[in-house]
Amino acid sequence: MRASRALRVFLPFAIVVVLVALAVSVLTARPDIGDAKHAVDQAWPALEQQLNDRYDHLHTVDTALTDAPGQLGDLASSVDTAYKDWSKARSVSARVQAANRLETLGRRLVVAALASARVQRNKDTTALVAAYASAPVPDAQQFNANVAKYERERRGPVRGVVARLMSDGHIPAYVVITAPPA
Repeated sequence: MRASRALRVFLPFAIVVVLVALAVSVLTARPDIGDAKHAVDQAWPALEQQLNDRYDHLHTVDTALTDAPGQLGDLASSVDTAYKDWSKARSVSARVQAANRLETLGRRLVVAALASARVQRNKDTTALVAAYASAPVPDAQQFNANVAKYERERRGPVRGVVARLMSDGHIPAYVVITAPPA
């Protein structure tokens, strides 16, 4: 009898404590996640401008290689599709995903173009490819640091739920390719 009386008193008390703890967790997680997301949004425009210039240059290279036969032409077509995806993407997450895809395809296009005898015979196209390959890589250090902090803030059982309720989805880091292909 004492046990059931103690349970009747303790159980509601325990439920109230758990609910208060959850409420405090939610209330403290929301500003942290919001601040981290804001930092990502603040760092994005500077990187985005560098990437716009970079991918406009890649699009020029891609256009010069569009009529190439075989794998090089197929790769140029893939780069064109990825460039269109980049142009259409609006959210930071979608833009970064498109940028990462363009980086990969751009490097593959450079390697394939520099290995192509047909491209090597065209000095203008070779110069375009070489200029893109040697262009400086955008500085994404601040953006990636902010993304890493944001991703840490949205992890955890309570923070994950809060992030979902806030509609704050995953934002990938920009993949920096530091060296031109050999």
